Amino acid sequence: MGDWEGVSWAELTQRDPTGTSAYWDDYVNARPPGGESFGALSDRVTAWWSDEQPEGNIAIVTHIGCIRALVCSWLGLGAHEGLRFAPDYASHSECLLADAGVVIVKFGETAS
Repeated sequence: MGDWEGVSWAELTQRDPTGTSAYWDDYVNARPPGGESFGALSDRVTAWWSDEQPEGNIAIVTHIGCIRALVCSWLGLGAHEGLRFAPDYASHSECLLADAGVVIVKFGETAS
């Protein structure tokens, strides 16, 4: 998120209403100042996944953008569907990946 990292949406909207509006109007292609677009992030993350092709049980510790990109890729959805997925902060998800497809077992769960 570049210069926007660690700043609340309320503060960003007040500080840069034009930039935040443009971001939400074109979430996939808009690039926050000093950051990358979700489309670029999605391309980078899915390329990493394709190159790695890990087997067995693995854990990926990452942020919401990467989670959204991977889940969209695994489910065969375009990056424009990324906002459909909103895991909570410090949550965990479990996905089963098989030749037949992907099953989302848990998504965005937090410890109680």
